[in-house]
Amino acid sequence: DPRSRLRTWFDGDSANAAQHAAAFEAVWSPDPAADPPSPRAVADAASAFAASRPSPLLIVVEDAHWIDASTLEILDHVLDREGARVMLLALTRPGAQAQWDRDQEVRIELQGLDETKSGKLIEATLGAPAEPAVVQRIFAATEGLPLYLEEYTRSLRDSEAITLQRGVFRTARLDTEQRTPASLLDLITARLDTLGDAKLLAQICSVLGPSAARTALIEVSNLPTEQVDIGIAALSLAGVLSVARGGALSFRHALFQTASYESLVREARRTWHSQYLAYLEGDPDRIGRTRPEILGHHLEGAERHREALDAYLRAGLAANRASASREAAAHFQKCLDLTSAVSRSEVDEAFELRLQVHFA
Repeated sequence: DPRSRLRTWFDGDSANAAQHAAAFEAVWSPDPAADPPSPRAVADAASAFAASRPSPLLIVVEDAHWIDASTLEILDHVLDREGARVMLLALTRPGAQAQWDRDQEVRIELQGLDETKSGKLIEATLGAPAEPAVVQRIFAATEGLPLYLEEYTRSLRDSEAITLQRGVFRTARLDTEQRTPASLLDLITARLDTLGDAKLLAQICSVLGPSAARTALIEVSNLPTEQVDIGIAALSLAGVLSVARGGALSFRHALFQTASYESLVREARRTWHSQYLAYLEGDPDRIGRTRPEILGHHLEGAERHREALDAYLRAGLAANRASASREAAAHFQKCLDLTSAVSRSEVDEAFELRLQVHFA
């Protein structure tokens, strides 16, 4: 029983422990038919969980540049409650706006790797030593940014611009300079083009979301299981997908999903969103467990705009009931944006007015 297991995270067997466990369960396994827990209920549960941990306590937040208002409120609540015994480590992209304004805040700007460390990462990526000229070329192009460095190294190897000669990777074509991609996204897009049939699976995964189940990919793609597994293995080997125990698939970095999705033409996007909706709608439990904002995203992608509008509206109303005003505003804005894609026979001025009232 997940709730019983969650309850063990909190001290004692009190009613509060049960409430905290229920709040966490509703976040991790939301029931679209029920109202989500309020940010305050989740914040109280998070504070209770933090209080039950030994001191000192380290909280790590990955990709803090994408943090939403409700999560920020929860973290602020924990920091206010637990004070000096908690250290918060928030990792964010360079140039991102600071989310916390506290007296004890310390910002550390991480620089790219130096040439020596870049050389070690290059050789680890290649699985063999590289001559100094190769290291210098890659380091100069990538400025030591690790993900860019890895991807550029792989692109040079895969295009045979560098080759293994007598146990060392050396420049293969002294008279030809491979164009340095304008951005990391361009580089990832170009590498996806080299993956053959596996590229299609990456594109389908990008429609399903940042993570997806292997079984969903098989059903949505309508490809033989063996072919899907071969493609997953190729994407894992190429560093595009990570495969967890049980078949859960996730993109190694958000840019891999972005590049895969943006490489789809409009008709293909509509097809795969429609296929995924058919997969969801084919099982009442499956569609029932899908959050309305996620359903709205796929309905919008399938160009079922009127249904998408209704789904975003449900998401906004649910967020409003949970006092998550910023999230509610974002969902209502989606509704307003979609009204231009829906005919007047489906959405009248009174409906738009009600949306404006909710948005206000």
